[in-house]
Amino acid sequence: MSWTSWMNKLRKKAKPLEEELLLEEIQKAKLEWDVAYHRLDVVVGMEQVDYAIYALEAAEKRYEMLIRQAKQKQLTNLIELGISKRPPTVPDGKEVAK
Repeated sequence: MSWTSWMNKLRKKAKPLEEELLLEEIQKAKLEWDVAYHRLDVVVGMEQVDYAIYALEAAEKRYEMLIRQAKQKQLTNLIELGISKRPPTVPDGKEVAK
């Protein structure tokens, strides 16, 4: 087996793992976004409000970046996981308007 064919075989095996890791990161980022949003309900004081807003914006940007990466790689598992760009939901299930 030549070096290039061996490397190609290794890359083919690594691609599904890379995609799976990306999908896991997207799920984590969505959870972080939801947590950051709900943190706004419990903050007290201007410094905590500033931090909560900063954390919310950072979590949203990270989530959007990962979604763009998945779209570039054309990952179809996003539909199966129900992942989309949508704002966090409040406990009663209503979407939060931006």
